Amino acid sequence: MIGEEPKTPLRDIPLEKFFEAFSEGNEQSEDQVVALRKAFMDILENVRLSRAGEIEIEIYLLGNGDSGNVFGLQTLSVET
Repeated sequence: MIGEEPKTPLRDIPLEKFFEAFSEGNEQSEDQVVALRKAFMDILENVRLSRAGEIEIEIYLLGNGDSGNVFGLQTLSVET
């Protein structure tokens, strides 16, 4: 579904952990982080966050809209 190789490890992460980590270092954009979280939690259902990879980690924040379609965003985290 997300375009990764089938053998790529995929881990679910608690949403709160993601938003806490995302907020750190982005204090000047805190209102935008809060708005992003609110949009996902208020508009979408079955919201989940998954990570794929080891060092260059693809992060997927996905949820279902009223129509049942999947909506979300994808970003990259480099962890050394």
